[in-house]
This record gives sequence, structure tokens and C-alpha cells, in this order.
Amino acid sequence: SSGINAEYGEYIYFWVTKRERRTPESFHSEVVAEVTKFNKCLEIRSFIQCCHTTDHSHRVRLALGLYICYAKEWASVFRENLLAVTMEEYQSEPVETLLNIYDHIG
Repeated sequence: SSGINAEYGEYIYFWVTKRERRTPESFHSEVVAEVTKFNKCLEIRSFIQCCHTTDHSHRVRLALGLYICYAKEWASVFRENLLAVTMEEYQSEPVETLLNIYDHIG
């Protein structure tokens, strides 16, 4: 749910032009089209390849919301040096979360 809220917020905020009015209906339509494209990609490519393809909409950036695509790669490279922090953690306890990040960085 928070991922959808973030995608919708970005859709409304960043991609509005003076001639175009964004609505929940237009967002839904573009998300359905993007998910369909992603599923078609999965028929011929791996999950990771589909995450990295350049054939994604720049208005509804579905692949950016698929954190697992990137987290697996980062974890394989950085191992114990990787610290995952959720937006929920940061929003509920910003000071404690930042102190944890600073402690992790050293």
C-alpha cells in the first residue's frame, strides 16, 4: 500500500503538465499498461533483466518500486555493509533511524 501511495504521489507531483490533468483513473490505466509490459517481458527474459530494461514508462516507474531487484544485487556485493532502512522506520523514529545509520557508517 505505501508503495502504491509513493508511485501515485510521484505520478501526480512530477509528471503533471499544464495541458494534462492527472487523475486516479489515468494512474490506474498507466499502471495496468506497465504491469502488462513487465509480465510480457517475464515471458522472454529473467526477472532481473526485466527490472533493468529501458522499456519502462517514465511516468509510472514500476521497476523502481521493485526494490528486491536491486537489493539482491547490492546484498551480493556489499554483504554486511548494507543497511536496509524502510520509510516507515524513518517516518516513525527519524532521530533513532539516523543515529542507527550514522553508527552503521562509522
